[in-house]
Amino acid sequence: MSQPRLLSLLLLLLLCCQGSSAQITDFVFENWKAYSEECHRNMSRLPAPTELVCNRTFDKFSCWPDTLPNSTASVPCPWFLPWYQKVKHRHVFKTCGPDGQWVTGPRGQSLRDATQCELDAEDLEAQEKFAKTYGSFKVMYTVGYSVSLCALLLALALLLGFSKLHCMRNYIHMNLFASFMLKGVSVLVIDALLKTHYSDKIDGYNVHIWLSDEAAAGCRAATVFMQYGIVANYCWLLVEGIYLHNLLVVAVFSERSYFTLYLCIGWGELAKSTLTLIPLLGIHEVIFAFVTDEHAQGTLRYVKLFFDLFLSSFQGMLVAILYCFVNKEVQAELLKRWQRWKLGKDLAEEYKHTYSHAPSARNGAGGTCEKHQLVSGCANGLGRGPAATRPGTRYLERTGHSPAEHLALGDRHLCYEFPETTAESHF
Repeated sequence: MSQPRLLSLLLLLLLCCQGSSAQITDFVFENWKAYSEECHRNMSRLPAPTELVCNRTFDKFSCWPDTLPNSTASVPCPWFLPWYQKVKHRHVFKTCGPDGQWVTGPRGQSLRDATQCELDAEDLEAQEKFAKTYGSFKVMYTVGYSVSLCALLLALALLLGFSKLHCMRNYIHMNLFASFMLKGVSVLVIDALLKTHYSDKIDGYNVHIWLSDEAAAGCRAATVFMQYGIVANYCWLLVEGIYLHNLLVVAVFSERSYFTLYLCIGWGELAKSTLTLIPLLGIHEVIFAFVTDEHAQGTLRYVKLFFDLFLSSFQGMLVAILYCFVNKEVQAELLKRWQRWKLGKDLAEEYKHTYSHAPSARNGAGGTCEKHQLVSGCANGLGRGPAATRPGTRYLERTGHSPAEHLALGDRHLCYEFPETTAESHF
């Protein structure tokens, strides 16, 4: 990989993970614009050439004066380079052809010799080492944000899907989940944009490609999107803290209860999850607040970057686990839904199994009249007795119907009222 491509890629990648790097990129871009304006202003003040020369120009890297054919122009290294102090006494070279045109590459690109303006071998080796380390970190936090997004999406669906879980506490949790999702999506979108727009090979030291207005606008828009997600995330963490404070302090002390005892007994699970979230969400911010990017060098810089990226990417997954997946209420609702689904499935299987034998049962059953005579006219299905006949006779005499009429009127009712049994089933 050429050094210009490496440096441009590093500046753009660092823009995503460190605030100071974004400031450096803005600083370089502003200096580059100032250098370009100064170059054009100086060229406009010079008189027009009277002989054949390679015209004065700004090739997006250095400002070149009028140069005679078959000669090589030499100008100091441009002062917009971040490492300008190390190369300020060195020069960049450009060749003017015999036809009065600057020598260009096979595709018409501007050619120059900026070897002296490059970083030293030690600095370049350090940049390559950091690029490899950051590549490993990038894989880590990409996996972390992807896993967190899946966990948060599932947790949000569970809290929204169960109406019994709709309460103020879970509403706050759902908004916190959404803020974590917004931050994770923004980081992944930024990486995708950088890979899409800046993965092509850059020929030469063409800083115009990665310091153009379009590139800066895209990076700024993506960074604003990411910073909004981070701010929203911190705001909802603050809301969680305020709600927990009011729940434990205001309500408890208003009832004149013992706060410590109440916290240990009544809020044991909540206290455990809260004490887990405190170091998870805030301790590393406090520790590394005193270790700025300017002072963090060497191994300390890698350690700080690792913890920042690791905790930031996996925070969403851990919050979803603590606030949803290990929540007793959520587990109870899931268990109820599972039992209800399993019961419905078992009933459907039993219904299907029972009615699959219905034709054989109907074929072996007697007619309506037989069932009526068996149940109403026989004692236990064994024979006709006085106890069975006299009540039925008295009933017919009171109603004024003949036995045939009574059978016709009660036929439909008796077919559904009495089970299809045989005499042997009464034993």
